Amino acid sequence: MSPEENKQIVSQYFEACARGDLDGAAEYFAAEGINHGMPVKREQIRMVLDDLSQTFGGINTEIVTVIAADDWVAARTWMSGKHTGKNVVPIHMLTPGTEPTGKPFRVQVIHMFRLADGLITEHWAGRDDLGLHWQLGLIEAPDWYKARMG
Repeated sequence: MSPEENKQIVSQYFEACARGDLDGAAEYFAAEGINHGMPVKREQIRMVLDDLSQTFGGINTEIVTVIAADDWVAARTWMSGKHTGKNVVPIHMLTPGTEPTGKPFRVQVIHMFRLADGLITEHWAGRDDLGLHWQLGLIEAPDWYKARMG
């Protein structure tokens, strides 16, 4: 696949997530791959997507920039939503069982995807987890951050 075709696949994955089509989103992943350095099966990716959706109501990913080279695609995004549920999966931003705060958030996320034969075989992400915790009131934010966030 060309870098442009790989970019399109990643964009389609994010679009499926935005529609709430988590089964469809998981289908963009290979049957077996790597997520954050851990071997995973597609079913585990689906479980993570479901947990994110249940933990963060109205979760949305806004794509800012997508670039590709060879079999890698990088996407800079904004993720937003509201903390409405307790997460189960320890893979993402919160300790499992964190009580919902009901607060909205908006954080930047950088994703790296490796693709082969039209499927995502590897995924890495760097999120602003500290900013998320500040916005949800789970830890005290410094004054400069509070001023920036209004």
